Amino acid sequence: MSPPRELELKLEVPADSLARLTRSSLLRAADKGSHKPSTLVSVYFDTDKLKLRNKGLSLRVRRTGRRHVQTIKQDAGASAALLVRNEWERDVAGTQPDLDAARDTALAPLLSKKLRRNLKPVFETRVRRTVYPIRSAESEIELAIDKGKVEAGRHSSPLCEVELELKRGESAELFKLARALAEEVPVQLTVKSKAEHGSTGPPCKTPMRKACTRCASRCAACGPQSPYFPTCSLILRQTRSRPSSSGLPASWRRRVSSTYS
Repeated sequence: MSPPRELELKLEVPADSLARLTRSSLLRAADKGSHKPSTLVSVYFDTDKLKLRNKGLSLRVRRTGRRHVQTIKQDAGASAALLVRNEWERDVAGTQPDLDAARDTALAPLLSKKLRRNLKPVFETRVRRTVYPIRSAESEIELAIDKGKVEAGRHSSPLCEVELELKRGESAELFKLARALAEEVPVQLTVKSKAEHGSTGPPCKTPMRKACTRCASRCAACGPQSPYFPTCSLILRQTRSRPSSSGLPASWRRRVSSTYS
């Protein structure tokens, strides 16, 4: 039996634009969830050498209220900026992962005694999340606004993003919704998950005109917080070639032209 599959787009949004986002025509037209914004505290586990991350896996325990949910995710390929991951979730008793419950997941082949000993918390995210259900054509999309921070040891960095998760329908509707949001709010597509936010350290600042070997395995730009361009492998096919800007919002087309001029 195939595991549940998660399909989503992630958008980074400046913190000072959140109020503008919530006032956007798209969200005003949506039914805000019956629940109030919730606080999510997620602890991610790995080894010192990031063995899970290097295998395309992540393991977290998330606390929402009194509930603890263990989630294992596995990279399942990608199409442009679309994140596609296999996902296994189950309730656990507390803040520590239940590795015996991971036997039927992609993590199972790695569960040696050595890995069990070496697993430890590597970082934590704390966010306030507000969820909006969106209907687009025949598709159902969950739009979640997350604002908070990523903490790893003594270091922390702000986190402000929008997740567009496809619940039912066509993945093309995710891109359609992202483009509509970009016309109202300065959002940027990103291919960086929360797990990568915590485990990769500060973003690379290499301008796109230069070859950037550090980031080439994930995308053609230089990290989702690059000041040079919104990170999106849908837009950037090769680091040194000028990408096509057709179908992009006007502000992004201008950035393509200025970056490669």
